[in-house]
Parts: sequence; structure tokens; C-alpha cells
Amino acid sequence: MAVAKAHARTSLFAAGSTPVSIEATAVSSLALRGTGKGTYKNQWIDAQHWQRVLDFPDFKQSEMRNDSGHSWIERSNDAMPLRITQLLRYIVIHVPNSTGAAAYVVSESTAAGENGEPLTCYSATQPPYADGFSRSFRWCFDTVSGVLVSEDMPLNLHIVYGNYIAFQGKQEFTHVNIKAGGFPVLDMEIQYASLDPHAQDGLVPASTMHRSGSAASAPNPEEWGKSTVEYRDNPPLPPGTPDAARNSPAQVLFQIAADNKVLDASLEDAPTQAMGEAALQAARRFTFTPLTLDGKAVGNRFYYSIWFQTETGIASPPPLGGAPAHAGPGGSARSNPASQLSPGGVYRDEDLSFSFGYPAGFDLIPRGQLEEDHRRASQKSHPVGLEPHVECNTLLFKAQRLHPGERTPEVVSMTDLDPSCIFGMLTSKDLETSAVGAAHSIVDRWIDGYVAKPKRYAVNNRTFIVVSASGIPRGTVTEPLNVIVVLTRIREHLVGWTVLGPNDNLAQTLSACTLQVGEERESPLLPPSKQP
Repeated sequence: MAVAKAHARTSLFAAGSTPVSIEATAVSSLALRGTGKGTYKNQWIDAQHWQRVLDFPDFKQSEMRNDSGHSWIERSNDAMPLRITQLLRYIVIHVPNSTGAAAYVVSESTAAGENGEPLTCYSATQPPYADGFSRSFRWCFDTVSGVLVSEDMPLNLHIVYGNYIAFQGKQEFTHVNIKAGGFPVLDMEIQYASLDPHAQDGLVPASTMHRSGSAASAPNPEEWGKSTVEYRDNPPLPPGTPDAARNSPAQVLFQIAADNKVLDASLEDAPTQAMGEAALQAARRFTFTPLTLDGKAVGNRFYYSIWFQTETGIASPPPLGGAPAHAGPGGSARSNPASQLSPGGVYRDEDLSFSFGYPAGFDLIPRGQLEEDHRRASQKSHPVGLEPHVECNTLLFKAQRLHPGERTPEVVSMTDLDPSCIFGMLTSKDLETSAVGAAHSIVDRWIDGYVAKPKRYAVNNRTFIVVSASGIPRGTVTEPLNVIVVLTRIREHLVGWTVLGPNDNLAQTLSACTLQVGEERESPLLPPSKQP
């Protein structure tokens, strides 16, 4: 109610309002598109006669309505950048829709403004979303005048309204500043002026304009769910990152097209500005599987955490289940031409006294990302197999490599299978059955799949079982996937490696991986002569 009253106190577009001209200069930053200095101009006569123009370095839009009763539009790009969407949302006070507001549980508190003025604040949190992000809100009003001073919006946007003036019997703010995670992302200076009621007499759309569709008929893309990430780029930590910020992600709002192209991304929160900038650059390299609605691919917006690689030679936080961190030479090799020439990385497990070497070009998935995946997946049921979320199984290592021209990455992972409940159904004595079960736990979730017979081989007097499989996954991935599982016993633990990807040469990846247990000599995890 307080927000609605504040909106009514400032609204210049209500029925019977006097014609008005609004001009704003905006400086936008920390987004892939829509950044830089731009202008907003709106000449409003009434709800049926108005003209609005947006002019940014990389986005321009002209929109109008006249006596024809239709809206006409022309824009330089099909999708409006997120920062410009924010500008339109906050150039007038944002009011939550009635459906959302009805679900809020609101608490009231008092605070002091920047100049010591008393504020009355209202806080609310929406019911949890499936994406795991909480959405909290806070509105603070000047207790004396009742004008809105600030808003806090998901995930960590802080909007400040200031420099109110009296105009046409209303109280209008002339300055809006928005920060994301404490960093400036949008700053607006607004001017108001009375407008001649006949200023748009005879206004006709330009030949390049077309009739715009009804926005009200389109469902809110944030209510559909979100696209599934196929490949996620985890950037290295920027130099000089404080220790306290090293193991925290940046929160990014993605805007994805129906074909899953990244149209835009904007920073919502980050431990440091440099981390936010690095996350936005990494967002360009993400790939997705389509989100479908009624059988059709649709564009959508959603929040996502981008985690960071630690510098080479610096340990990551303790892994899931208390297993040691990965370290060693090339421990955070990047997928770039230089990394293809590097020796790769090494994962060392001090508890079980073994080292696993993986080839160059693979990017480690940071421990924080794996922990977040674990938290979200633990709320769902999973089939048995080489799954990090199955009870008793601990994911030790996971890395990915995206080949040029492909969207689906090749992924290698390593799992420690507790001997007391291997896959939740088998004893530790039957390696072959365990390996076949691991392959089936993946393939059985696909539309169609084939699992080959297991093969046995020995290296350093240690028995290994290898099983290969292939199939067509469910969902919207159009390419077939291949899987290879290798399983062995290390100090009474079953340790399994899974390589999954669209390539049919996954055995070459495993032959480039090495294993060294205790004082044994280092050897290929899958010798070329043993490839399936």
C-alpha cells in the first residue's frame, strides 16, 4: 500500500493528467549491452497520444501511438538490453503486480536517511523460487513527506530516488541511482516540462515503423523456469582479489534468445567490481539448451551464479565430503591456444594417496560451483550410478572442455564410491557389475542408449573395468552423446572416472589421463591398447 501511494503521488500518466514532456540522461555500466551514455525522451499527451525515443550507443528505439489507436515501433535490435529495461522500469516508481504482492509477508521498521531524516521501511521476501535464489525487497519512505527514498530489489539492486521537485501537483524525483552489489550500474538525471496538448497533432509513424504486439499477451519469462546451461565458463580470479572474496560467485542476470544465444547479461551482485566485470566477459561464452513452452523454444531471463577459478598452484576450498582440494601444475588450465601447449593439471588426493593427471584444455569446475549443484540437486531424487548426489558417493573432481564449433562440452569427472553402499545397491567385490551399473545409470535416463560389454585390464597389478556407452539424451540436445566409465579399487574405495561428450573419441581423453597410486609408477588411466 505504501508503494502504491508513492506511485500515485508521483504518477504523471494517470487519466486526466496534464500533457508532459520527460527527458532523461542515463549512464549505464556493468552489462554486455546497453552500456554507455544514452537519452530517454517521452512526450505524453494522453494514453492514446504519446511518443517515446530511446537513444543509446548500441540500441535505439522509437515508439508512438496516435489517433489510429495502434502502437508503432522501430528498434535497432530485436531484444532490448537489460540495463535499458531497468531504465524504463525505474524512470517511474516500480510497483509490484498484485499477484506477487499478495504473496509477500511484510515487516515494518524504522531507519535514518543519509542526512539523518527519519525513514519508515517495509521489507518482504517472495516465496522461494525453483532456481534457489531468494528474492527480498525493501522500500524506505521519508516518514514526513511519504516520498519513496530507496528500494532494494533482487538479487542485490539498490535504487535511490532523490532531488524531488513539485511539478503539476505531484512530487517528482529528478535523480535515480542504481547499484548492483554496491557498484554503480545506472545513473539517471530527469527533467520535466509541460507540453502543448497539440504537440502531436497529425503525427504519423515513419515508413520504417511497424505495429507493435501486445506485451500483455506474453507471459513473464521469469515465471517459466530457465534454460539449462550446457557449457559454463568459470573465469580466473582477477589479480589482487581479496582472500575474503576468493570463494564467492558473481550473480548475473542472463537474457537468452529462443535459440539460446546470449543476448545480454547484467551484473546483479559481485564481491568486487573486477570479479563482476570478469563474470560478464565469461557470460559471453556460456551455451544453453533451449527452454520450451508448449513445445516451442522461447527466450527467457534468469539469475545464475558464475564461480571463479583460483590461480594456478593455489588450493581450492575443501571439496564435498571432506576430500582434499585439487592443486598442482596447470591446475586451472584455460581453454585457449596457449593452454593447449601446457602439460595439463593434476588432482591429488592425500587421503587415498593417489594423483590424477588430466589433459590440457580442460577447465576445472570450481568447488563452489559443485557445492551449489550438490545443494540444488540434493532436493531431487537421482538414479543410482556415478552421480555425485547419490548418498555415499563423493564427487572429487570435474572439468570440461569445449571443442571449437561445438556447444556441448566434453566432461570428465571422478567420484569416490563408498564401499558400504556402492551405487546404493552393490557390494564392492563386483567391479564389472558396478561399472555396468554406472553406465546404465546415465544411459537409462536417455531416450535411447546402448551399453557395451565391460572389459577388464590391469596396470601396476591393479584391476580396471572399462564400459562404453552411447545414446540420444532426453530434452533438447540434438546430438548423440558418448560415455566411458572406468572403475578401480584404491585402498578399499571404488574410484570411478566418467567421460561424457558428443565426441566419439572419448577414449583418447582417458588415454591422456594418468593415475599414480602411492609409490607406483605413473601410467595412463586407459592405455591405448585397452581402449573400447
